[in-house]
Amino acid sequence: MREAQKMLPTLPFRKVAILGAGNGGRALAASLRMQGQPVTLWNRNWNHLQELRATGKIQLTGALEGVAEDIETTDNISVAVRDADLVMLVTTADAHRLVIEAAAPFLAADACIFLQPGRTGGAFEIRKVLNVLLPGHRIDICESQSLIFACRATSACEVRVIGIKECVPVAALPYSRTSEIVPRLRCLMPGMREAESLLHTSFENIGAIFHPAIVLFNAAAIERGEQFFFYQDISPLVSDFLLELDQERIKLGRCYGINLKSIFEWIVAAYPESSGDTLRERFRGNPAYHDITSPTQLHSRLLTEDLPTGLVPMVAFGELVGLEMPLMRSLVNIGSSLLKRDFWAEGRNLQSMDLQGLNVQDIIRAAS
Repeated sequence: MREAQKMLPTLPFRKVAILGAGNGGRALAASLRMQGQPVTLWNRNWNHLQELRATGKIQLTGALEGVAEDIETTDNISVAVRDADLVMLVTTADAHRLVIEAAAPFLAADACIFLQPGRTGGAFEIRKVLNVLLPGHRIDICESQSLIFACRATSACEVRVIGIKECVPVAALPYSRTSEIVPRLRCLMPGMREAESLLHTSFENIGAIFHPAIVLFNAAAIERGEQFFFYQDISPLVSDFLLELDQERIKLGRCYGINLKSIFEWIVAAYPESSGDTLRERFRGNPAYHDITSPTQLHSRLLTEDLPTGLVPMVAFGELVGLEMPLMRSLVNIGSSLLKRDFWAEGRNLQSMDLQGLNVQDIIRAAS
């Protein structure tokens, strides 16, 4: 189903800074701009922006159609965030800390930082960074469970929106701010929903369940340069493995008092147009997944992002409650060995999220 964006009679934000001009950042910039929202799109690599800067336009095709004009672009982060009351991070989650460290001196006093998505523990990590760099400032931070769009850039100035998620949980830190922030976000992105807590958005990091396992089970094919459809070509046994892996995440949620959606339930909620009675059938029967192909190399964000900001912090939360998570641990170990990187050392942990020394009840209170 194709949708067209409509101009809003009243804008929810003074200015939106979108940090990261990849697939998601460009799609969001275009979507918001078509609704009349002032937007500045930042990317650290100026070459990535040259063609877009020349036209100032982004065309959306697919599930969302239209042309966004007058999109301001910059590689100067102070210009991007100056006077912005919504700062959206749409970089890979492993870059969140570095980007916020660069942006912090220039943030407006009323800025809200929105991690889209935060992956696991993102808001906690950014709060610690801002507490160090801006002591005494109270800047709202919120995170979504996933990106609102499934999309792929087809050129520098065109993005194909493959699917639009209809239910994306969002939580703020402090959590009490969620009920005020989410309605403003929904003016621009109707699929945003209030999450039960920050642990809900962190533990429903579905990409961490899907991405590393599928990549690692197809590592030889990816190394040989054999392209395949990432979800469409999933085998029955790998699909069954994902369900077993997901049980570790479900158990983690229960230890923290949260009843999480299973990966099957999540697909049904996020993509109601998908069909099928099994996880594999839902993968194959989801129009948003039809054209998504495999990465061209193992050094892909599907490992370099989802291991250190997904599985590693989940295991850290699990260790605190004595939960064995052998499958998650195995994936991190294999990924570290293949890529010759120590994702246990690089990844988010309780200390980097400023949760060290807390017990389970303390963390639940901090997230609720």
